[in-house]
Amino acid sequence: MITALGSMDATAEGSLWPESIEKATANMRDLYPQGEFATVIFPFTGYGQHPRVGHNRANAELLKKLIKQKMDW
Repeated sequence: MITALGSMDATAEGSLWPESIEKATANMRDLYPQGEFATVIFPFTGYGQHPRVGHNRANAELLKKLIKQKMDW
């Protein structure tokens, strides 16, 4: 399972959300030690609205890289 946090202000400096997502993932690891868990926190771009195509493509590349690493592709 991969948990993710989007690139809007939830990932801006000082946000508590990234730590919350990491803690939730750690809790899942504790509950399901046989599972595979990872987290991707998409970087805040400073763009104050919902991500556009370019942002989504950049985030997709980060997610793709993580999936390839986890799947050993």
